[in-house]
Amino acid sequence: MRSTSNLIVVWLLFLVWAAPVAAEFPEMEEPLAAVAKKVAEKLTDLKVSVATRELSKAGAGWPAHQAAGVEFTMQLRQLKIDAVRAAADTRTDKLDVPKVPFGLKDVKLLKDTGRSVLIGLEWTSAPKAKLKVVAFQASPDKALWSETVDLLPSIVSQEKNTPPRNVSVIQYARRVLDSKVGTGQSSELLDEALKQVETTRRGFYRWGRELGPREPWMPGDILQMEDVDYKLGKVVREIKRQTMVIDEITPTEVTVLQQNTVPKGKVVQSEILSFKGFVDGEIVAFRPWAWPEEVTLPTQRPVRFVAAKLAGKSTTIDLLKAIDPKLDAVHGVWYFANKNLNSQREFAGRIQIPVDLPKAYVLKMKVQRIEGPEQFGFGIVVDGFQSMVSIDGSEGKVTGLNQLDGKSPAENNATTRTETYFVEGKKCDIECRVEPGHVTLKIDGKDAFDWKGDAARLTVGPDYIVPKKDWLFLSATNTQFEISSLTLEPIAM
Repeated sequence: MRSTSNLIVVWLLFLVWAAPVAAEFPEMEEPLAAVAKKVAEKLTDLKVSVATRELSKAGAGWPAHQAAGVEFTMQLRQLKIDAVRAAADTRTDKLDVPKVPFGLKDVKLLKDTGRSVLIGLEWTSAPKAKLKVVAFQASPDKALWSETVDLLPSIVSQEKNTPPRNVSVIQYARRVLDSKVGTGQSSELLDEALKQVETTRRGFYRWGRELGPREPWMPGDILQMEDVDYKLGKVVREIKRQTMVIDEITPTEVTVLQQNTVPKGKVVQSEILSFKGFVDGEIVAFRPWAWPEEVTLPTQRPVRFVAAKLAGKSTTIDLLKAIDPKLDAVHGVWYFANKNLNSQREFAGRIQIPVDLPKAYVLKMKVQRIEGPEQFGFGIVVDGFQSMVSIDGSEGKVTGLNQLDGKSPAENNATTRTETYFVEGKKCDIECRVEPGHVTLKIDGKDAFDWKGDAARLTVGPDYIVPKKDWLFLSATNTQFEISSLTLEPIAM
């Protein structure tokens, strides 16, 4: 840990100017950038966690303080400071909740997170806009400094903070109201809207930068819904898969524009949805972004870093009960339907399984291909080395360990098998036995491969890397799979 004297450097020294990136919240960009520059001078190469609290009783009518936390984190990262939002980590997400000033006790939540400094933004919207920046050092716990900045009233305006790309997207959607875009599919409306800002989606349903926990939704943001139940009075409406754009948003409801839905069918229509009406399913929000421009904020998922606590004393662990897609999905939309875990069609979709592993274990699962031609994969840990089993990769042609000696199954490593296992309409019974230096795979009772060797030869391909290297994970590429059973049995050593 650096000394306090090294932390607080001379105010007149300025960091190197960083390449400009479009602001998330335009009206906040200039004033928060000025504050971030001063803060960055003090922090140099330290790892920072940023939390935000609204201290006004009334607030701004929209979560402006959360927007400020996002923008401030982005400004720090543009200045080469390793800053993350406290809200994006379950170990520190409580820091954003209280409506009281930050104190030294708050920094204790940084323990075991790898973060050195807590930056607290105390945001006041009314009667005057004001920002107080406070800093606390972890290990040893110590208050460092604080500064208060008066802000113009316009900084809390939702309209003025709507990103320019969002404005263009929503203006297009409003222009085509009551018209059919393309063949009338919900995704086609957003495909055309993104053309207005010279960008496009990536993969199947990745519409821009995915918004993280407690990031304010704004007009022009795109919502992807998967297997959502929406309750209106006594009627529950099922929204199986739908893409829509936000027209207006308040703390209690969101007005969206969409097509291929009730009551007007395949024309663009407006609908007001109450947040209280959403009772189940997955909703992921995206902000239009100029691919391949670098996204300044780090990946916001997963937010879980501590293993799930499972009830019961049985030696067989039901892994499906450990998974919460909101916390554990790394890429793509994952959701439960009828107690079965489903992947969405997305390139290299991944979801972690938050369970601490024994040295040796058996994984058993029932998996069915629903749609799409590509692979199902699952991450394993062998003698401390993470690897991935790939089944029916390369358009259903090859199976094996990915990677072994730096080679994928398609590159003919020692575990490659050229056989198609997933048959339409049929569940596969998969069993994988993992011991130190030994991995075997059986599918529908038949041996697929039996590998022995130095586990240091095992790695995970760059497209399938996950944050937690000591956990299991599931993966699906451009294919929807349904996992109806997933268990782990420890092996006595």
